[in-house]
Amino acid sequence: MLAPSDTPVRRALVIGYGSPIRGDDAIGPLVAERLERDGVPAGVTILARHILTADLVPDICAADLVIFIDATPDGEPGEIHC
Repeated sequence: MLAPSDTPVRRALVIGYGSPIRGDDAIGPLVAERLERDGVPAGVTILARHILTADLVPDICAADLVIFIDATPDGEPGEIHC
């Protein structure tokens, strides 16, 4: 069993994406900006993007966990899909 100080640090990446000019599609960047403003634990990187592009690959590969935040036309408002 690992002691807390021996626990490996997990690097998490949160990518909020969507177009700010498209209303409901802006939720990804808005959430990312709010998380960055409010603060996140050490080891968590927050990115806000209009679209997902190949330049994100190195950041995604370096992370232990990647969370994508985007809008969807399916479901009820506030519903989360994993």
